[in-house]
Amino acid sequence: MKEINNHPLREILGDIPVSVRVGLGKEKSAIREIMGMKTGSLVRLGLPIGEPLEIWIAGRRMARGEVVLVNDRYGIRLSEILS
Repeated sequence: MKEINNHPLREILGDIPVSVRVGLGKEKSAIREIMGMKTGSLVRLGLPIGEPLEIWIAGRRMARGEVVLVNDRYGIRLSEILS
């Protein structure tokens, strides 16, 4: 990702909201399994523990990071910025 901290566009575009999505993984399940889910059911995700999560900004994969706790909330510590 190109650094824009001192670029005039930062001032112009800086307050525009964009969608940020963090991917924990995905898994395919049969409809029968999904229909049988109830409170307390577990959904297994394909991402192994310790693997970096993908961070998507405005629909583009932009970074990877790890889950951290910030006070009583989840956060993501960026470990890699993708170009």
